[in-house]
Amino acid sequence: MSPILRSKIISVSINRPAQEVYAFASDPANLPRWASGLGTSIANVNGEWIAQTPQGPVKIRFAPRNDLGVLDHYVTLPTGVEIYIPCASSPTGAEASCSSRCSASPT
Repeated sequence: MSPILRSKIISVSINRPAQEVYAFASDPANLPRWASGLGTSIANVNGEWIAQTPQGPVKIRFAPRNDLGVLDHYVTLPTGVEIYIPCASSPTGAEASCSSRCSASPT
């Protein structure tokens, strides 16, 4: 039987149109401005997005641009372990919400 992972959904309302939120968040260069936990800086190095973290450089691969607001990304740690981070921007009236599910490995 697989272990049960603890997870938490993090959601924030943003007083901007959903298309504007998606355009900003889907640009990898903006990642440190909205997901500072993934690194303090990011650069495109030979076609790969590399963020600098206290643990060393991590590679971040993003979902292709889409009309659904999907902002999923994969983070490859310096150890080679890849973590999937589901994330999306969705309209909530005149503003948008951005949500992500964070899971923790069983202890």
